[in-house]
This record gives sequence, structure tokens and C-alpha cells, in this order.
Amino acid sequence: MNLRQILWALSMLGLIILIVYNIRNNSNFFITSIHFIINIIIAIVFAYYLVQNKNDERKRKEIAEKVLRDIQLLSLTKLVDSPVDKLEFMKKILMHKRSLNNKIKALEGIGDALGINEHIKYIKDKFEEYEALIDEMNKENYQGSSDKIMFLIDEKCELAIVELYKRKANKRNYRK
Repeated sequence: MNLRQILWALSMLGLIILIVYNIRNNSNFFITSIHFIINIIIAIVFAYYLVQNKNDERKRKEIAEKVLRDIQLLSLTKLVDSPVDKLEFMKKILMHKRSLNNKIKALEGIGDALGINEHIKYIKDKFEEYEALIDEMNKENYQGSSDKIMFLIDEKCELAIVELYKRKANKRNYRK
């Protein structure tokens, strides 16, 4: 057993001894008013609601940040690393497009609640440009043409992540 566990066990033992002592020596220990019980219930419900609400908001932001980071990673992925045949290259491109498209669609679902709809719309527009570019190109001119679009998507993802947490800071400062 480490010191932390020992301290925790001693604290619990002390608390139990205190409770038993109060029950034995105080005849009015269990007597309380309905007003006091209602106040405690309201305080517990209110505290739970506030904590759960913040947890949900924090979780949504974490999910959005993870998806945005995944989009960044995909946008910076070089698909032309080594010589491959055209069929293999097209398979990589299609998988890349599908993955990006799925992540953008996932973001659209929570973007309104988080206030990053403008960023998501921009990312989606650039992704549509990327798709149009891919449809009319071949392997040789793929990388150079798509780099600029992917760089813009990466930058907008970073701005969206900053916006997620900037909104929270602005709300906090506004309340003061």
C-alpha cells in the first residue's frame, strides 16, 4: 500500500467513527425538516445539471477537435510517395476523398452548436474544389495542384480549433 491509499483509508475510517459517534450521542440526528431536504435535493439536481451540461459541451468540443485534427492529417498526407501504377494511385485517391468527405459530414452535424459553421463551410467548399481537381487530373500533376487546396484546408482547420476554445474564453470574460 502506498501513502495515498493509507491516507484515504484513515480518512474514511475517521469519517465512519465520527458518523457513528454522532448517531449514538445525538438523539435528534435523524430529525430534519422537509424544507432542509428539499433544499438539498434542489442543490444536488442543480449541481448535477450544471456539471453534466459542461461535460457535454467539453465532449462535443473534444470530438470536433479530434475530427478537425484528422482532417488536417489527411490534408497533409502525401499520396504520391513512390512510383505506383495508375490503378493503385486512383484507389488511394478514392479512399482519401471518402475519408475526408466522411469527416466533413461528421463536423457538419455539430458545427452549429459549436459556432464553427463558417469554417466548416469553407473546408467543404475547398474539399469540393479538391474533388473537381482530382476528377480532371492524372498522377503526374496531382501533387502540385492539390497542395495549395490542402494547405488552405489545414489552415482553416487550425482556425476552427482555435475558435472552439476562443468562444468559451469570450463567454467567460463577458460574464465578469
